Amino acid sequence: MGFDEWSTGKKVAVILIIVIAIFCVVGAITFVFVANQVTNEIGNANITIGGNNSTTSTISIPPGEYNINIETENSWTSYITTDGRYSQNSGSGSQEINLGTINNYASITINQQGSGTTHVIVTDKDGKTITEGRTSTDYGSVYMLLRVK
Repeated sequence: MGFDEWSTGKKVAVILIIVIAIFCVVGAITFVFVANQVTNEIGNANITIGGNNSTTSTISIPPGEYNINIETENSWTSYITTDGRYSQNSGSGSQEINLGTINNYASITINQQGSGTTHVIVTDKDGKTITEGRTSTDYGSVYMLLRVK
């Protein structure tokens, strides 16, 4: 049974499946390209972010496992992106957050909600302090960008 003998419905269905498959492949290639470009730009960026009541830091790190220690008596919210994986946490009081393995970058924002200050410490898997930041006043934020060198 040749293609000419197929019903119009079958022909349209096959052509539609082929077109959708092509769009999926093009979309996947585009997504990979854009994700790669974003990762490259983050790696090349010299970013300084600042604001009222905040501290910022950008630091180069070797690939590996890292943790964040939040030392505070206040409520807080964290916004963390590690190699494209986003997570949001909130809590009250001191807490440790495992960043997992960082292969390219980690973007960290800790927003303090309340009076006083919050101390944020990034440590490696052995507990060695890599960098730290502190809110300068009430309701402050700490921003950090860790880039793998």
